[in-house]
Amino acid sequence: LVPDPALFETFRSFVNDPENEIVLVALNGLRKTPEGTVPKEGLVSYLKPSFLNPDARVLEAALTLLGERASEKDFEAAFELLTPLLAGKNKTSRMVSADSLARFCPPERLGDLATAQGFAGSWEVVGPFANDRYNKGFDESYGPEADWGLGNYKAKYRWEFGGGNEERELDLSWVGTAPENVEGEIHLAARMPVPVKYAVAYAKTEILCDRECEVRLSIELREETAQSIWVNGKEVVKYVVQRNELGGSVEQRRLGIPHRSKSVKVSLSEGTNEVTVKSSTFGGDWRISLRIMDLKEDRIAEGISLPSFKPPKEG
Repeated sequence: LVPDPALFETFRSFVNDPENEIVLVALNGLRKTPEGTVPKEGLVSYLKPSFLNPDARVLEAALTLLGERASEKDFEAAFELLTPLLAGKNKTSRMVSADSLARFCPPERLGDLATAQGFAGSWEVVGPFANDRYNKGFDESYGPEADWGLGNYKAKYRWEFGGGNEERELDLSWVGTAPENVEGEIHLAARMPVPVKYAVAYAKTEILCDRECEVRLSIELREETAQSIWVNGKEVVKYVVQRNELGGSVEQRRLGIPHRSKSVKVSLSEGTNEVTVKSSTFGGDWRISLRIMDLKEDRIAEGISLPSFKPPKEG
């Protein structure tokens, strides 16, 4: 096809054709329209029938076109229309929808994109606390475990990157943050106020429930990292993953690619539930995420809501 700004109008009947093979050809052809050209009613409205099409191929083609051509001004309408897919049990549809939306998502709305899928979208993080390559610091009980509610904690810090290793004392406080991607991940090393090689940190978030319920908390495990999770002050699970435990090539491990999902069933109270994660790195890719899921299906648990991160107002 020759790039043609009028293709959206020309292909309108084909995009809405009852034959899905014709729809697929039309949607893929529309990717050749010149940059900046959009249908008169807007891209989201134009593609709505394709988003509702039960054929997964049509949905994926429409989402690919949306991700390539939409802009931030389209996000609200697209997010509202695709939220049922983000919250649904079809993993492929959820992930493709999230990836498409992420391509034109305003930075301040990334947390909303995560929470719609059931990922915690607003965290407070504090660290680093001391650790070593043997992960001894993970077994230490640092200040937050004595009182989660304090605003400040003291911690010893040693430079681990050569050129001196003198210890100094850090004055640490909780810092609010949002996920950095559609998979709800927080890169803890990037949230630390100083460079770290081996470290422990704490992160806390909230789950709001309209009734007492049981859910699954799903986390991702990576080599040479550890995690403990507390729900309403009670420790519910602890994982320590050693080097080479998750398999993969040397290059994959260097890039932090091997990871494994684990989930634990927990009981939540009506109202606000506090979840705290203690995490350490003793050489691994240091990230955390938390997804609150239905007990049986791959979807967000019913009856819960998750706060999204609100950046502090300037001034």
